[in-house]
Amino acid sequence: HLSYKKVRARWVPKMLCDDHKARRLASDLTFLTCCSAEGEGFLKSIAIENEFWIQSVTPGTNEQSKQWMNAN
Repeated sequence: HLSYKKVRARWVPKMLCDDHKARRLASDLTFLTCCSAEGEGFLKSIAIENEFWIQSVTPGTNEQSKQWMNAN
């Protein structure tokens, strides 16, 4: 046994306050401005940190939503 157990996965929504929304909008506008001015070269210069994927599947039962996780 490798010290793994099956646990149910959960979706945890993150709520943004008004200040965070404003900062996000400002950075998005800066990004779009740079992208328009510099084109594809700008997009290729971006390094992504902490990339993740979201799987869009709604399991039918609690048993189907379980994932193997390290017990530690």
